[in-house]
Amino acid sequence: DTIEGVFRVGYKQYRFDSGSSRCFYATQFCGNFLIHSTLYNQLPGPTSPQDSRLGMALSHGCVRVALGNAEWIYNNIPRGTTVVVYH
Repeated sequence: DTIEGVFRVGYKQYRFDSGSSRCFYATQFCGNFLIHSTLYNQLPGPTSPQDSRLGMALSHGCVRVALGNAEWIYNNIPRGTTVVVYH
């Protein structure tokens, strides 16, 4: 489950691997909880979608968003910004 509460944006990471998948534009908000893109195959850039499903409990508690939304958050929301997570 995704953690609920009020947090602050921490570190950002362009990409990270999880098993055979790669996620892009990760923005951390609490511990290992991130806002990041849907899953892609492990290529240098996000060119080969692996699993584009949204709105389902599919990750390890992270918040999956579409690639363009993950990129926007990554580029425009500064560290320290308040993040409120609720179900």
